[in-house]
Amino acid sequence: MPEPVHNLDQARQLLARILGPDKEFSLLESRHGWVSRPIAASGTKTMGTAAYVIDKKTGIVTRHPSLALPTIGDRYDEAILKGLNPPGRRIYPPQHRIQLQRIHEDPNTIEYRIRVTLLDQPTEPETVHHLQITKDPLQYQPTDSLSASAMGWIVHQLETAGTWPVQGTVEG
Repeated sequence: MPEPVHNLDQARQLLARILGPDKEFSLLESRHGWVSRPIAASGTKTMGTAAYVIDKKTGIVTRHPSLALPTIGDRYDEAILKGLNPPGRRIYPPQHRIQLQRIHEDPNTIEYRIRVTLLDQPTEPETVHHLQITKDPLQYQPTDSLSASAMGWIVHQLETAGTWPVQGTVEG
């Protein structure tokens, strides 16, 4: 369970734990959060780089589109003050574990069985889905958020190893 993040050092430590110790971040304090973005290596572009907000009270980390850090902070604070769910997609702590198992492959398609466990509701039974992928052009069905998370991991593995993964686990 995440804990409150009261200061800049705690925010940096949490980002390093979640996103990797080799990254540096610019950080901006807002009323209810720590707004951050990875600092690009020399000579690389930052346009389109995601930003993150660490909620000071809960320690929950959300991912946000590439906007100016003060804009993200203002929108985050405004949502909190209005009693709304804050913007962004939660990335920490993970809410679910997705276990993938390849069950079929032919020259044009590949299919995975996806078992989903809700980490914040461990007494709930796991659910099972199927993910069907067309290889060229690269498309997948269904297109829900869990399938998108699984597909992101699959494509990363494909690009890294050069082959479709047989099995794996991703949390999100």
